[in-house]
Amino acid sequence: MDSSLNTQLLKAARDGDSTQVQLLLQQTVDVNTPDAAGWTPLIHAAYHGHSAVIETLLKCKKGSLNVGHTVRANGATALHLGCAKGQLDVVRVFLESKCDINARDFDLATPLHAAVVHLLLSKQCKHGKCAVDWALHILTRHQSQAKADKETSNNDIITLNVPLTR
Repeated sequence: MDSSLNTQLLKAARDGDSTQVQLLLQQTVDVNTPDAAGWTPLIHAAYHGHSAVIETLLKCKKGSLNVGHTVRANGATALHLGCAKGQLDVVRVFLESKCDINARDFDLATPLHAAVVHLLLSKQCKHGKCAVDWALHILTRHQSQAKADKETSNNDIITLNVPLTR
């Protein structure tokens, strides 16, 4: 495989150039090739909100696109990053492709957790309390419980009941 083509694919995905991505996919490229930070073309496209690039990559028949590839630093998938950045079109593409919506990063957070935190961070402070304080309180409490539950159980499914009020 030509490493310069892989580098071009990473750049085209990061820049949102779906035409260039399509052209490169006709060459001998590795759709899962990571950059130095461990980010694949799919992760770059999700982070930067390039849903057309994601659709192009998902339609690629060459090799096997690893939708579940995670970022080395935190274990986040492309869907986690799309949710964390509030990239609604990206999230919609992933949901339509039936990717794993229950994937957990290294902190056991799902893409839904990332979306909720993004939503709360985008809101203004009300009633003397910042939404981020509330979100951190809830997520920290429930992640600690989830870790404890996972350590004491062989069950792979963890259910978190998040109260609507504090």
